Amino acid sequence: MTPNKATFSAGAISTVLLAGLTVLEKHGKVDTFTAEISTIFIPLLVACLVWGVSRILHRVEPYTDAQIKQRARTKNSIKEIKAELKEVSSDEMKKVLEAQLAKHYNNL
Repeated sequence: MTPNKATFSAGAISTVLLAGLTVLEKHGKVDTFTAEISTIFIPLLVACLVWGVSRILHRVEPYTDAQIKQRARTKNSIKEIKAELKEVSSDEMKKVLEAQLAKHYNNL
């Protein structure tokens, strides 16, 4: 989980929890003081939780650095072939590029 995804996840989870807390407060299930304190602590706790999970997932990364670099090269090649495929008008060249594209997809 990248830092951007972790931040987004923490924000989304906090927003949902705070919305639920607001609904509970309006229906009288939670007193005002608890709701105000929770408004401060929920984002903090969720951020810490998501940070901890992202650190654990980072350590249990399924790919080595070399594999990650190879996958990035393959993805870049796929992007380049797709761009060439859009520009090419010859049917023979399209077949060649589609074969290369299929080969790269199989390598992912």
